[in-house]
Amino acid sequence: MTSSTFPPIAPPAAFVPPISGGHSLIDLLWRNSEASMAVVDADRVLRHANPAAASLLEVLGVTVGDRMERLARRVTGAGSPAEIDPLAKVLAGETISRELISVSFDAGGGPRRMMMSGQPIELDDGTSGALMIWNDITDSWQFAERSRSELDRLASLLEGASDYAIIMLDASGRVHSWSAAAERMQGYASKDVIGLPYAAFFDAADQAAGVPAKILADAAALGKINVEGKRVRRDGSVFWAHASISAMRDEQGRLQGYVKVTHDVSEQRALQQASQELTELLEERVAERTVQLEQKNADLAAVNSELEAFSYSVSHDLRAPLRAMSGFARIMAEDYAGEMPPDATQYLRKITENAEHMGNLIDALLAFSRMQRQQMQSQPIDMTSLAQDCWNALEPAREDRVIEFVLAKLPPAYGDRRLIQQVWMNLLDNAIKYTGKKESARVEVRAEIAEEDDTPGTRPGPLEVPDTVMYLVKDNGAGFDMRYAAKLGQVFQRLHHNEEFQGTGIGLALSQRIVQRHGGQLSAVGEPGVGATMGFTLPAPGGDLR
Repeated sequence: MTSSTFPPIAPPAAFVPPISGGHSLIDLLWRNSEASMAVVDADRVLRHANPAAASLLEVLGVTVGDRMERLARRVTGAGSPAEIDPLAKVLAGETISRELISVSFDAGGGPRRMMMSGQPIELDDGTSGALMIWNDITDSWQFAERSRSELDRLASLLEGASDYAIIMLDASGRVHSWSAAAERMQGYASKDVIGLPYAAFFDAADQAAGVPAKILADAAALGKINVEGKRVRRDGSVFWAHASISAMRDEQGRLQGYVKVTHDVSEQRALQQASQELTELLEERVAERTVQLEQKNADLAAVNSELEAFSYSVSHDLRAPLRAMSGFARIMAEDYAGEMPPDATQYLRKITENAEHMGNLIDALLAFSRMQRQQMQSQPIDMTSLAQDCWNALEPAREDRVIEFVLAKLPPAYGDRRLIQQVWMNLLDNAIKYTGKKESARVEVRAEIAEEDDTPGTRPGPLEVPDTVMYLVKDNGAGFDMRYAAKLGQVFQRLHHNEEFQGTGIGLALSQRIVQRHGGQLSAVGEPGVGATMGFTLPAPGGDLR
């Protein structure tokens, strides 16, 4: 059997008694230390005590030379019901360090919390003794207990919210307590994270830049701060966190630690990032579209310029040959009427009529072109008065015919009065024209608010847009076949031959463009030999033009 050799036990440190009024480092430390210090011999007799120890010893009724019996009965371990005797431990050769003990006093105030340390020593007479050192930490301990209790209540309130984590750091920035939500959020179990520095939850770049220390320094200086940034979980994954960090101080203003409430905002951050990227994409698309529109506007301006030139050519260059054709035809008819056969006279009349019709077509085309380029000047319109004025203006077209005209009170509208007047003139002129073969002609003007459940066919195109009015012109004239209704509003498209009813095929096309520019629509229903109802819609007064 092999034998083991143990090193000898080091003898207790020799204690040199302090000299009253001495100036050595030991003398100064003994007198001026905030920590309470006492030297007790093996018989528990108090040999020496510094000024800071006087308050406790006075309450215990112990002075230098007295036995320290009551210390054993008055000191108990914090949180333990059994009395302990830290002095006995040290006198038995044990060193104790920063043991939290409770001292109960006879006179009021409740127990005091002490942080006690003890070291076996050799006295100046060669006997063994104990050096006992303690600090009264009652105020700090009570503050910490209150803070811990408040944090526990807060943690219980937020426990159901897994994205809120409560963490307590001590004054040096190390983890002191760790909620269940923090464990779920960051992946550390409480037993593994206690004592870790705050910097452990930052990536290497932030650690190198001193971000964690700066955050704690700002919280200590300002009392409370809110920060947001990347944090690192135990598995190395990164999440985006918003944290509120508050500094905890005791009644004397001494920093005790920090309370940190962290909220996982990774999802919100991702949405913000996606929104920002979408905004940038939209801005890029808008910029591209703006360039395209500017180019199209330039092209449109060029087309309009060409159209102006074409309009000038039509109004001047084409009219000259037409005037010549019509003029020479009339001269031939007047000067040689007696010398020409009847067929030749009829041909000359046809030439004159077609030249006039061609001139009317040119006028209509020019009006259509001007309307497309004309700027709108919108205002409220009294539609009843306007319809009546248009009917009165068309008196020459009625040629002394007797036509029953029924005008109901019309809702007001909002638009360009000159353009809407042109619509009324065209629709009323058509009603007069297509009732020309009726002995008892009737033209009715009214308005309705279209509803979604209207019976199809009772009026032109039932409207489904609220706050929109449909104005109707109904006649009992020639009517038309609904199979050809799609031609209505198309340039030069007519539902009747010119020999039957003269026209250019431009009037309804012009009216349709005007109504469309006001955000409405033009439509019609009809039946051959029975009549037709033409209708157009406009926004109600106060509505924005679309």
